[in-house]
Amino acid sequence: MKILVVGDVFIDTHTDISDKKINRIGGIFHAVRALSGLSIKSDIAYCATAYMNEHIYKHKNKLNIQNAYHCFNRTGAPGIFLIDHSNELHDNQYDYILPNEENVETITTELSKINFEEVTDALVFPGTFDLDVVLHLLNDKQINIHIDMQYENFQRIEHYHIDTLYISINSIETKRYVEKYLVNNSNWNTVVLKENRGGSKVLTSSKDSYEIPSFLLGSIHSVGVGDVYNASFLVHKLQGYNIEESFLKASYIAALYSNTFHYETFKESLKVLESYIPLKSNGTRVSYDNRKDIHIYIAGPDFKNSKYTLYFDRIFEILNYHNFSAHLPIRENGDGDGKTFNEQTKMYSKDISLLDRCNIMIACGFDNDSGTMAEIGYFKATNKSVILYDPKQDVSNMFIKHSVRKTVHDLDKLLETVYRYAQEVLDAKI
Repeated sequence: MKILVVGDVFIDTHTDISDKKINRIGGIFHAVRALSGLSIKSDIAYCATAYMNEHIYKHKNKLNIQNAYHCFNRTGAPGIFLIDHSNELHDNQYDYILPNEENVETITTELSKINFEEVTDALVFPGTFDLDVVLHLLNDKQINIHIDMQYENFQRIEHYHIDTLYISINSIETKRYVEKYLVNNSNWNTVVLKENRGGSKVLTSSKDSYEIPSFLLGSIHSVGVGDVYNASFLVHKLQGYNIEESFLKASYIAALYSNTFHYETFKESLKVLESYIPLKSNGTRVSYDNRKDIHIYIAGPDFKNSKYTLYFDRIFEILNYHNFSAHLPIRENGDGDGKTFNEQTKMYSKDISLLDRCNIMIACGFDNDSGTMAEIGYFKATNKSVILYDPKQDVSNMFIKHSVRKTVHDLDKLLETVYRYAQEVLDAKI
């Protein structure tokens, strides 16, 4: 088995990890790391700035790359991404250096050198290079095409048969557009709708569908995780696993990749999967559409001019990015300070109504706020889950610590816990 990987090569610079920047070769190399970790040989046909060739060849033998073809040359831009939010709590905020100065030229002599004799499948990651040239060549050589597309570029693939079409879903608009496309086009065998930490939906041309969970093992980054998922599924499919087994393995491998920046650590972690298919029941599946049905009450001293405003803003932003229905009661119903008793009664009634409506509470443990404590007690009495967010690790009240279901100290663990409890809520409705 040999897979051709086509796409851009970049340098990923993570500016938010500890007190130092982490630089590593990115782009298609995320997928290549997955292939190499699974002991699969690959060829690469890549787009890069010329100075990167030294780095690419440095990694060639280490990552089981048999042939590397510099088919597209980038000039004017260094091919560097500055990544301010490595973990996809919300938008990763990639800052591409000098995008308006970039120019890409096709090197036809390199394209003609590609040896297709052993290649059966190509994993394609579109970029600024000429995708039509690539797809035409692959189609002419009768290579199975597996491609990761952004929905706004579907017209670029309409005239080619696609074996696997991977699509990342990050908005309702994307989801609706994709659904419309799938109804009106049949040039694909398998479509994978990747819904970040909530798992994936897989559709086949034979009308089968599969719900694939994510495995929330904790993560330190999300960069390239989707590419690893794509590559890992393809490998296991070609090795003879059925579709569901292939995706379960791919999902677990993607989770392992998100746990480290180091290839050797990732490769070592893959040994656990050599004779093991992850249990679907151990994963978490919360579809993008269903997340709007999960209402989350964010309790805490979110008063005007509060020193904690940025915490509340961040939590609200994260939940909304992941399509949950987030509620900040003070901003929705008002602050009782300075109000008459009757006005406060109306606000209280609205808060109680909101508490009753919500499925999950995130209680922010700041300053031992008495109102937050009362809200925790009320919510706990309704047998619904309370997550205590205690970033300063200074909540000492015994009653609070034993009233909440889980205490977390960072936003990644907070979001992971929300997903777990959201699945429980949705399962209880079935």
